[in-house]
Amino acid sequence: METATEQNEIFHIGTMEEVTIEHLIRETGKLLGFTGEYINAPTYPGSVSKRCPDIAKAQHLLGYYPKISLLEGLEKTVNWYQHDLATRISFFEKGFEKPKHDHV
Repeated sequence: METATEQNEIFHIGTMEEVTIEHLIRETGKLLGFTGEYINAPTYPGSVSKRCPDIAKAQHLLGYYPKISLLEGLEKTVNWYQHDLATRISFFEKGFEKPKHDHV
């Protein structure tokens, strides 16, 4: 975003760890304490069954190198969303009005 030479470029950001979507779902479930049943459902056209971004372009042009693993990043993301949701709920419980467009 901040380089004049790489404007309008698309970069894959992440790690090059190949992981299935099912594994991501199950790891997220663990982090959230989900103990229910996982049910396979049909996917949408264009859906992928695994992810493994090619970050070579970002490495070469931006000097991007991941500093944490995919699962560590997932844990940080889940923790952030849990904190954010708890904060929003506490604001609303204290009398703040929910925005009409917010689905919290």
